[in-house]
Amino acid sequence: MSTSPDPVDAEQSTEYVLRFTVPAAMTEEFAPAFGQLIGAIEPVLGAITERGGEVGLTRNGVDITDVL
Repeated sequence: MSTSPDPVDAEQSTEYVLRFTVPAAMTEEFAPAFGQLIGAIEPVLGAITERGGEVGLTRNGVDITDVL
């Protein structure tokens, strides 16, 4: 029995991480800017997933990829 390979082979992929730790006092102020940032890079995120890559977004450890 064989299984199909994972679309993103860890040995043939590169992981990029961009992390923001926002002080509680500016969370509400930062939210619109974060939304604009995601909107600006949306074409890149789409290209990554179309080619078999993965994109994930979290907020305080909770996956919000589908929310955005």
